[in-house]
Amino acid sequence: MAAGPGEQGMATWRRTLAAARGGGRAAAPEARGSQRCLEDEGRRHLEHRAGRRASMSGSLVAVEDIKEASEKHYEALNQRISISPTSRRHSVSPKKENLMAGLFTSQAAQYAAARPVYPKDLFAKLAALTAHHRVAWDVGTGNGQAAIGVAEHYDSVVATDVSAEQVRRAVPHPRVRYLHTPDADAAPADDGLVMALGGEGSVDLITVAEAAHWFDLPAFYGVARRLLRRPGGVIAVWGYNYRVSPVEDMMARFFHTTLPFWDPRARYVMDGYRDLPFPFDDVGAGKEGEPAGFDVAHEMSFAGLVGMLRSWSAVATARRQGVDLLDERAVRRLEQEWGGASLVREVTFKAFLLAGTVGSELSE
Repeated sequence: MAAGPGEQGMATWRRTLAAARGGGRAAAPEARGSQRCLEDEGRRHLEHRAGRRASMSGSLVAVEDIKEASEKHYEALNQRISISPTSRRHSVSPKKENLMAGLFTSQAAQYAAARPVYPKDLFAKLAALTAHHRVAWDVGTGNGQAAIGVAEHYDSVVATDVSAEQVRRAVPHPRVRYLHTPDADAAPADDGLVMALGGEGSVDLITVAEAAHWFDLPAFYGVARRLLRRPGGVIAVWGYNYRVSPVEDMMARFFHTTLPFWDPRARYVMDGYRDLPFPFDDVGAGKEGEPAGFDVAHEMSFAGLVGMLRSWSAVATARRQGVDLLDERAVRRLEQEWGGASLVREVTFKAFLLAGTVGSELSE
């Protein structure tokens, strides 16, 4: 049976990903280009492609054409991210973390308005994994979307974020307490926060929605181990990427234009968390190297689509570098592929989940 348009788009992406993953693992440290070098090269690539676009009489650029033109940028991105067991232990610099906090602060309104809502059964399934339902911690809460879902099953939820603006826009809930953690960056590892959550061994569920890839993971996981109740506490991290049915090809085309501007850590979410370190015991809901998949259904307008794309960190980074990935021409092309500005579509985000627990004894 011939593959449909969506399957063809995913096949293209898998080939790109496989080639890039191989290149990333083989790359020596000296082969990793600087962020500025990559951004400059990306800008030149986009300017060249914009010139080509003007002469294409409005025809759609094929996924294969974009893949060929931008694959080297994806390889460079992979070469700059740490995926070996040794390098995974390296911490991310506070300067980089503060940059990301500022980035998400600048786009807090777009983020809150554009992102899909996680399904209720996700939170019910997570709640069924924990022995108790007293305290939960939602890390990188953003606008509080996941925290609100968790609060339906737990007595108290502490929701933290490095962005004060995100916390300010978070949805109020009587069982959710929002905390801004500016000094903790994306790895809230201080004793004060541990005490604010009730002390060691007091948290039944830790959730991280669409944020774990930004964290200093060794530091964060250390705090998670201190806080999780033993036995019975569970940590769950999940996310989604550009895989949106039934518009996979359209999303793939736009995604490839953003490649030069992604932070290296976004590699984890691009790969569906298959390479994300997750050193916790399996609870049957996705484990290290084998994330579980689930669907996030969403009714999306064309304006909502553009808003979601504007909320991508790579789009904001490109804009700061003087490149508008969603200029008038790009929006018109998206509108054509979407089927018209007035069309509202039922779409499905293909999400991925890792969940685990810790043993009854503290790790060394």
